[in-house]
Amino acid sequence: TINKVSGKIFFDAIFALSMMVQPPKVENLRKEVTKLANQYPLQHIMGGVAVNHMGKVVGRQASILSNDPKEVEEATRQNMLKHADFHRLFTTQAVIEPARHQIILEHNSQLSNFMPVVHNNPFVPENREHIYAQGLLKGLEGDFLSAAHLLIPQIENSMRHILREKGVITSGIDSNGVQDEHSLNDTLFTPEINEVFGPDVVFDLQGILVERFGANLRNRMAHGLMDYTSFFSIHVSYLWAITLRLCCWPLIIHKYQDKKNSESVRVQQES
Repeated sequence: TINKVSGKIFFDAIFALSMMVQPPKVENLRKEVTKLANQYPLQHIMGGVAVNHMGKVVGRQASILSNDPKEVEEATRQNMLKHADFHRLFTTQAVIEPARHQIILEHNSQLSNFMPVVHNNPFVPENREHIYAQGLLKGLEGDFLSAAHLLIPQIENSMRHILREKGVITSGIDSNGVQDEHSLNDTLFTPEINEVFGPDVVFDLQGILVERFGANLRNRMAHGLMDYTSFFSIHVSYLWAITLRLCCWPLIIHKYQDKKNSESVRVQQES
């Protein structure tokens, strides 16, 4: 990890970091959960509960061995969310944090360093560039308290922005005629978001931001359920890195397209 970001100019270093932060594949998570349920059925006979730091029940675990197909699917998803957390733990400790510390050692980062990343970016709406840049800078510096408060609301707005660009209505009208914008609890579960980012990225964002059996950062932060130390967890560090990847997404796609085109040209030349 350190070798991949070391000795590079700042932009190349953070781009290399964003390339290394890969979301877990939904297909692999499902296979892993199904395999373990078959190998250790006694662990999956009974349901369970998810509790918060105050001991309050915030979710009920379904049984993966139920006779109800809907409950089996719900239980499978809940277990997939838990397994995704192991991926986040490994990625944060083995990739994100070593790379982040190395970049800090080699560069005196400033707000202006992130402007090329967020400027003219389809993920970053107009007049939100400085907020994203500030959040990314704070995260790089390890100030995850500030980074989370800056980035999570902007991710929510970006999802609505992307859906509006695709012609999707991102608000609803209640019985009093009041029109409220949809939150991440709605937008992250629309088919159109899957079309943009793919199922792996969307599942990762659902788990880290809004799922009760995941980190649920968006809802916990919005309702003041996170204390000071909660912001310096693997989840917030991972969220910062995933946000960096989303901001670098257009560049990543361009890089893959160039690689694919080069490979196609090579094959044609060899033929």
